[in-house]
Amino acid sequence: MEISSLFPRVYFGDRVQAESPSNIKIGDGSCIGEEAWLSTNLADSSILIGIRVLIGRRSLISAGKQLEIGSFCVLAPNVYVSDTDHGYKDITKPIMEQDIVIGDSVTVEENCWLGINSVVMSSVGRGSMVGANSVVTRPVPPFSMV
Repeated sequence: MEISSLFPRVYFGDRVQAESPSNIKIGDGSCIGEEAWLSTNLADSSILIGIRVLIGRRSLISAGKQLEIGSFCVLAPNVYVSDTDHGYKDITKPIMEQDIVIGDSVTVEENCWLGINSVVMSSVGRGSMVGANSVVTRPVPPFSMV
């Protein structure tokens, strides 16, 4: 089923991919840029996207548990937001055979800006700005700039 038919009040660019679209909720007026990928890795994982959110082209939103992007957020192109990581601690196994590590749920609260090529692996407080090429591994307080 075409994802745009599930969300008639959301604009989707070309070649948007959504794994398990029944585990994804997107608010009205949002825009998902071309070649973006929304990935719910497990049966009970979910992605919640608020109203009037812009997800830039080629961005990847990946949830192993629950990932939420608040209303009025803007994600530039090539942004990666996830609550999962690859395991690497068992040195007897190749990386591809390691378990997926699911971290805490990630929430990007309302009215945040995530700059181009940023990587977000922890929650971001409302009204915050994450600069281009930043890597966020710890919670960001509201109204911060990183």
